[in-house]
Amino acid sequence: MDLRRIEYFVAVVDHGSVTKAAAALFIAQPSLSQAIRALEREVGVELFDRSGRSLTLTPAGRTFEAGARAALREADRARERVDAVRDLRAGRLRVATTPLLALDPLPAAASRLRQRHPDIQFHVSQPGSAAAVVGEIRSGRAEIGLTHLEVPTGSLLVHPLPEQVFGLAVSADSAAGLPDPFPLTRLAEVPLVAEWGDSAGQTPESGVVDRYGGRVVMWSAHPQAMWELVRLGVGAAILPLHLDLGRARGRGVRVFETEPVLTRRVGVVHRNGPLSPAARAFTEILLPPPSSTSRPPGP
Repeated sequence: MDLRRIEYFVAVVDHGSVTKAAAALFIAQPSLSQAIRALEREVGVELFDRSGRSLTLTPAGRTFEAGARAALREADRARERVDAVRDLRAGRLRVATTPLLALDPLPAAASRLRQRHPDIQFHVSQPGSAAAVVGEIRSGRAEIGLTHLEVPTGSLLVHPLPEQVFGLAVSADSAAGLPDPFPLTRLAEVPLVAEWGDSAGQTPESGVVDRYGGRVVMWSAHPQAMWELVRLGVGAAILPLHLDLGRARGRGVRVFETEPVLTRRVGVVHRNGPLSPAARAFTEILLPPPSSTSRPPGP
């Protein structure tokens, strides 16, 4: 049912005549009369009694009036809710991320989004691997994904972020005598605590271990726990350098740069098409200026 016709019907009831209602609505009287007739044909009954000098509601019209006013109230509420989402006074954002990106840059970006738009509901999931993050976006379970870019992204839009730079975190007791930067050719000399990856082995240290002959003594699916494992001397860990330097202070952990430098391509992914206002605001926070780093869908 055309909401405009319902608005016209209520206006005629409130003003008592088509002439006055047309003037209030700034439309021609014949156009308003035609709209009311079309509404009556649509509902299958006459809503107004036209036998007297003024329009009065028929019994069916009085019944329809209650529903019409309720429909207009609900439409107004719907508009208000949409306006709130558009203006970032409400809304919900679902983000999927890999474990390491949940440590950096997600927290800082989420904090800035909350400072700017405190009424947005923020939902974060960690499905595990980078491939699982891509799957969350493709299925629509999340709108924005933070993932490394060694996995196929297909038709998803990709916005590269600054590369992650990794270092070697070692307990203070085990760090004595190790050179800084640490040459990866000596990686076999230190036991490693490694991130548990997907079936394709897509972890920061997977290629490094294969290339330099490192020894993994423990796997962990929780990067947060890796800090404690390193501190207790279970093994060294390859972790994001920027984040690690801050966390290492006072924790009995020393972080070494590596030679050669270890980096990883990471980025924001989402489906092709317009983003919600909340997702657009979050992406603008994440992307370095200028935000012309996005590329079209890949093969």
